[in-house]
Amino acid sequence: MNVISPGDLGTFFEEVSPSIQMHQENFTQVVTSALLQTALDKANLSSPSVSDQDYELWLNTRLKPLLVNLPSDTVTLLFYTVSGRSCNTSQNMTSLLDTLRSTLSQTTQEEIKQNIYLLLQAGPTPIRCYQSGSFYVFLKSTFLNFGFPNVSMFMSLLPKERKAELLDTVSTTELSQFLSQPNVIGDADICNIYSDYKKTPEFLEKACFFSFFSNSHDYIIAKSTSSLGGEDVPDDVKSKTLPCVWHLALSSKSRSDAGLWFDLRLKKYLRFLNKNLISSTRVKIASCFGFQKWVSVMGSNFTYNSSEFAKEDVYKSMSSYLIPDSVPKCYNASDAELNSKSWFVENIGSFVPYVTVADLDTFIPLSQGQFYEDPDNLKLFNNLAISETIRGYYISLLFDYNPLFSVLMLPGSLLCSSNIPSSAFSSLNEANTWAAISALRESCNQTDNSEANAALVSNLNFESVSVETFQNLGTACGGLSPGQLSSVPAPVLASSLNILGSVGTWNQEQAMAVIQALRTSGFQLLNVGRDSVFVSNILRAPPVVQEVFVQKIISVDQSPAVVVQNVPDEMATEIPLSIDLYAAMFFESVSTTDFDTEELSSSVLQGFTCATVKKASKTKVKNLVRSCRRRTGRSKVELKETQLTCMYNHLQGSLTQDFTEYPSDMLLYFNTKDVEKANCRSYFTAIGAADFSVPSSVLNKPEQIFSEARSCLGINDGKLSKDHVTVLGNLTCTLSSSYIENSDPYILETLKSCKDFSASQVAAIETLLLSGKTSYGNVTSWNEETLQNLGPLPLYFTMNTWGHFNIFDLCLDIPVLKDNLNAICEKVDDNGFQTVILRKLNEAYPAGVSDENVQLLASCSRQATLDDISKWNITKIDTLTSLMNMDNGPWEAAKSNAIITKYLSTPGNALGTSELNAIDSNLCALNTTTLKTITPDSFRNTKALNVASCSLEQKRVLYEIANSSFSSYRDNPTAYFNLIKNYLGGAPLQDIQTLSTQNISMDINTFQSLDTNVIYNLSVSEVQNLLGSNVADLKTFENATVVETWINLQKQSDLDTLGLGLTTTRVDPTNPPQLTNPPSNITASTSPLSNATATTSPPSNITASTSPPSNITATTSPPSNITASTSPPSNITASTSPPSNATATTNPPSNITATTSPPSNITATTSPPSNITATTSPSSNITASTSPPSNITASTNLPSNITASTNPPSNATASTNPPSNITTSTNPPSNITASTNPPSNATASTNPPSNATATTNPPLNITASTNPPSNATASTNPPSNATATTNPPSNATASTNPPSNATATTNPPSNATATTNPPSNATATTNPPSNATATTNPPSNATASTNPPSNATASANPPSNATASTNPPSNATASTNPPSNITASTNPPSNATASTNPPSNSTSTSGKCAQSTDIF
Repeated sequence: MNVISPGDLGTFFEEVSPSIQMHQENFTQVVTSALLQTALDKANLSSPSVSDQDYELWLNTRLKPLLVNLPSDTVTLLFYTVSGRSCNTSQNMTSLLDTLRSTLSQTTQEEIKQNIYLLLQAGPTPIRCYQSGSFYVFLKSTFLNFGFPNVSMFMSLLPKERKAELLDTVSTTELSQFLSQPNVIGDADICNIYSDYKKTPEFLEKACFFSFFSNSHDYIIAKSTSSLGGEDVPDDVKSKTLPCVWHLALSSKSRSDAGLWFDLRLKKYLRFLNKNLISSTRVKIASCFGFQKWVSVMGSNFTYNSSEFAKEDVYKSMSSYLIPDSVPKCYNASDAELNSKSWFVENIGSFVPYVTVADLDTFIPLSQGQFYEDPDNLKLFNNLAISETIRGYYISLLFDYNPLFSVLMLPGSLLCSSNIPSSAFSSLNEANTWAAISALRESCNQTDNSEANAALVSNLNFESVSVETFQNLGTACGGLSPGQLSSVPAPVLASSLNILGSVGTWNQEQAMAVIQALRTSGFQLLNVGRDSVFVSNILRAPPVVQEVFVQKIISVDQSPAVVVQNVPDEMATEIPLSIDLYAAMFFESVSTTDFDTEELSSSVLQGFTCATVKKASKTKVKNLVRSCRRRTGRSKVELKETQLTCMYNHLQGSLTQDFTEYPSDMLLYFNTKDVEKANCRSYFTAIGAADFSVPSSVLNKPEQIFSEARSCLGINDGKLSKDHVTVLGNLTCTLSSSYIENSDPYILETLKSCKDFSASQVAAIETLLLSGKTSYGNVTSWNEETLQNLGPLPLYFTMNTWGHFNIFDLCLDIPVLKDNLNAICEKVDDNGFQTVILRKLNEAYPAGVSDENVQLLASCSRQATLDDISKWNITKIDTLTSLMNMDNGPWEAAKSNAIITKYLSTPGNALGTSELNAIDSNLCALNTTTLKTITPDSFRNTKALNVASCSLEQKRVLYEIANSSFSSYRDNPTAYFNLIKNYLGGAPLQDIQTLSTQNISMDINTFQSLDTNVIYNLSVSEVQNLLGSNVADLKTFENATVVETWINLQKQSDLDTLGLGLTTTRVDPTNPPQLTNPPSNITASTSPLSNATATTSPPSNITASTSPPSNITATTSPPSNITASTSPPSNITASTSPPSNATATTNPPSNITATTSPPSNITATTSPPSNITATTSPSSNITASTSPPSNITASTNLPSNITASTNPPSNATASTNPPSNITTSTNPPSNITASTNPPSNATASTNPPSNATATTNPPLNITASTNPPSNATASTNPPSNATATTNPPSNATASTNPPSNATATTNPPSNATATTNPPSNATATTNPPSNATATTNPPSNATASTNPPSNATASANPPSNATASTNPPSNATASTNPPSNITASTNPPSNATASTNPPSNSTSTSGKCAQSTDIF
């Protein structure tokens, strides 16, 4: 190409280009691109010397074939050649490229579009090629198919000075087409178009006009009608358009203009409103016309489902806008368009449910109260969606403005408001009174207004009363006074019962007046009791009224079958215990007869117990259990834990996998083996309906069940899905705070069924709610409807929640508090707020708060101080019942005592049946003097009272009263037990032992409620007989403190007889031992008049020596000598001085102290971590032993024994060892003796790894010494003996004073205490890890033996023999008094020591064939 001169290039391309065009496939793009580049570089096409005619020759002939597949990097050079040429020439080039567009890459096309854009902007006169007409059409013809400019590019093409001019050339249809292009807006500010486009309103109107027709049958016609345009745009354009024109709509200059904007122009755009556009900042610029139209549209024509804001957010902006400067906003008496009295309708509209008391006070000053009277405003507030508080406050404002306003002008629900002053009713004449009563009956059928009713009936002439009178009165009958009711003829009352039964506001005096009048006339109450309307209404009456009604029904016929049929199921809980018992007896008879159990009522089924079904067949029991399941249309059969475990025990082994066939609460006691893995989801779904507060906490059921549920449902990450929550149901009530916070918000719905929450659970619930991620939205938008939808949850809210909105403003004004006390107390649960309420109440009633107001306090009462209570009138049973209602929380004992005492101080008030039912567990706040005023008759008719929190002294008083009340039932043990069981905690041992012989099947809860001193003295057989068919529950509750302690007091052999797999930590005494083999060393030495015995065993020796008539001193081996003391780690000291006592003390880890004083003995043993103390008083001895976690005290009488538990005439020995206790007791004719006395004996026992033996002969004393690491010291003074042995780390001390002897030895981890008193002796020794205890009384023999590593000591009194044997590495010591023989033997490597008093012999043996015999 270099050889071709520039002048010949034209000729060259005229020859080559046609050939290329004809044989395009023969020329690569590299070749054509090189040729094009040469032409553009050398042909100088951009030069003015090349005319437009020549240029078009080059373009259309020479270059055209070379433009196929035009490279993108050549586009700019190509467009440079036309930059100075005519508009036609440049457009021709663009058109040529458009014809070749199919051969061009996307990159090349984008480059062409960009160069067209640059070409339009080039030169001193941008868009010089535009002459006139639509600028949009010009651009389309310029850019052709290379893509229309987006908004940013489009706006940049408009010269600033011509922007409005050029935009106005674009028709609304063209603008719609432009904006409807894909991705045309991008990040550009579309508002730049609308701000200068004069046809914006027209554009928006046509868009909606087209939209209207496109949704009608005229769609095709409309589509083709150019006058309608087609100005609908995509949603993304609408969403970006609305913010541009929103201010125009809000600032409408007239009502008609506002209508055009909201009803036509923006009709299809409003759904794109966002939180910013409806914010108070945006809305504040609105004109009254724009604001009122916006309120109307947002209240009626806006769908909030897919919106990012709620109606509450809209109202928040509305309320901000409506705050007036001086007069109500948007009201102008001189402006015909703004002088409407229907202010609330115009400016609040359907948002009225969100109005607060503060808003009502702010928006309208009381001087403008004519707004409250406006009929349209009244109609607006006649809306049940508005909270009763707001409606009531509106009524208060109305009557504050116009006290003479006629109640007959109040529409619907407003007439039912309790805020209407009674004077508005009492001022009516008789004709208007009946009109008001009729209106109330029509509009307020479910609302009772006692004050209004009382005012209305006071206007009527009540001298002649007929059934028609009651019919016309309707619920206004509740306003009749007791005197008026008493004056009504009984036949009229009887015929009007269906009307009277619909009244739910009867107080006790009114109810009593009606019932008494009917009873006097002989009328039967049974018919009305079967009236469902009457029953549903009386259930709304105060509890005491329900109680009176049931009592009157029962008085007609007290036979159980009749009572069960006559008393409505819903009121079965009001049946007194004595009658309820007969219902249980009725149940027992039903359970053994051929009766369809599905027909039994809930109240009858609640009589299910192990005792009532003991005679029923297994099939009958299964059917009865099935009938207790949850059934639609039937109230739940409320069953206690003992009933549920009884059901489970009866059906165990025959349970099916259809879990809906059982009471949901019974499923709580299923074991893992009862549920097949494939059915676990069904099981947890069914158990989700259970009440998880039923099982005793010791069973850990919630934790156990949730652990199994996690495994079944695959819960691994600490979070619960909605499906998990749905399945778990009530189990969610037991979940930890972390689970609540991290679960699906649906968990709030299941938590509404819970009975109570812990503080951490409440915090978690609040955290979840305050997150705003629940269906209840942001807390700041809540209203009363929200709180109602939350069910009982707000009752647990703290200031963390309440602090977000001003609900408590109601409580700060005393008049409002007085008028709304009930509503406020029901809604406010925060302790601080409740305290304010009580303070304000005292200010409101400085002379004292009336009974009627006290009855309304609900949970607020629990924050009262004793000073507050002193200002309350508590003279009526209704008041006492209201205050004692446990649904409002528990009482502190001092406060409940003050309340009950104040009630009882009123003349005529006493602890009668109604009072006891109301007080219930608060009975325990009363002193025994007050409790003793309860009469048997009053007690007999009460429901079962909860006295679990009473002291033992109180329980004993209540037991005596109950015993007297139910004495007539003693001939029927089952009946008597069911009546008395709640009060058995005060029963003595003898009464419980008597019950154990009467086949009563005591439930485990009642058993655990007994006096622990009684429980721990019951034998295994007695407990087995006591529990009967419930004995298996000992295994279920084996970890309960009381049950566990009792088990550990029993012998394993005795527990094994129950067959329950119970295990005691106590070790039974071993059997008498046989002597075994050497090698072992035995040393014994005696001297006249007194005997001394010394035993040695490595690693130390013990030597005791005596020489008459002096005393014996014990010495210890190096490094020091110790007299009557032991070396660390424990010390033992025992000393006696006649006629004083002997005391022994030990150092940690446990101490033992024993003291005796004639003529009685006292022995105490302690073992860590508990102490045991025993005291005795003449002429009977008492020994007490304790073991953790509770203390045990035992006492015996006759003739003079020291025991832990004894029954005369036997002797008993008590010992305790942590963590378990070992107690042995013997009754003649069996003898177990470790040591014996007369006339003065000494006993020593040895324990490894060293031995200690001390013996004394009268009248001398003996001291035993030990070598470390264990010491033993014993000292006696004539004529009594004392023996003590110790081994580390425990100590043993024994002391005796005439005329009895005492011996005690202790070894870790168990201790033993033994005391003896003639004519019977007691001795106890213990050795780790098991101990042996033996007691004997002459003329019996005693043998004690222990297995390694324990020691055995035996001593006997004449003419008996004593034998002691131990297995290695222990030692055996035996001693006797003349004329007896003594034998001691040990197995290697232990030592045996024997000592006797003359003329007796002492023998010690060791060897493989050694034997010992006992002489009995």
